[in-house]
Amino acid sequence: MRQELKASIDEIKKIVANTAAEVDVENLTEADSLTGAGVDSLDLFNILLEVEEEFGVKFPEDDTESFASIGEILAFVNKD
Repeated sequence: MRQELKASIDEIKKIVANTAAEVDVENLTEADSLTGAGVDSLDLFNILLEVEEEFGVKFPEDDTESFASIGEILAFVNKD
């Protein structure tokens, strides 16, 4: 049986675009580094907060650096 995903790449990109307006998310892939795309540490923190609120997940407070790409955020949100 196929598991339905909670979040899609487009939903995460929308949150990134709304939080870090200076970042061009159009060409971001799951593997691209958010900091490499121009997201600073405060923006990353705010992106994770928005994802938590949107999808009802809780990122580990002491390990936010582990979520440096859209793919890593997606994997965490969509895990069992």
